[in-house]
Amino acid sequence: GPCEIGNDVMFGPEVHLMAGYHRTDLIGSTIQESGPGQRATIVIEDDVWVGARVTVLKGIRIGEGAVVGNGSIVTTDVPPYTIVAGAPSQVRKLRFSDQDLRKHLAARGRTRSAIEEVIARRKAN
Repeated sequence: GPCEIGNDVMFGPEVHLMAGYHRTDLIGSTIQESGPGQRATIVIEDDVWVGARVTVLKGIRIGEGAVVGNGSIVTTDVPPYTIVAGAPSQVRKLRFSDQDLRKHLAARGRTRSAIEEVIARRKAN
């Protein structure tokens, strides 16, 4: 299915990106006869690490700098610069405090407004 993968993304073994599913709601049809449902693009932003045996479901956005722990099932969007794990995945911790994230992004050449946008996105989720 449709996927957009950013720069400097690392994948562990056996990662599954599931951008579509078979329909299960058509009366009088088997699942196989029903065919695929609507697909939704998966977006994995820059500088993400997706661990081994992770499954990412359709329409999910994994934010910049995020880490997805081994064996996780990602059912909701992942905020930037967070560490998520579990089935379903949940935010377990932040990679950086807001202050350290500002320093990190500034060292990577980001403008002040771009830095504040990333921090706002992280807090919105």
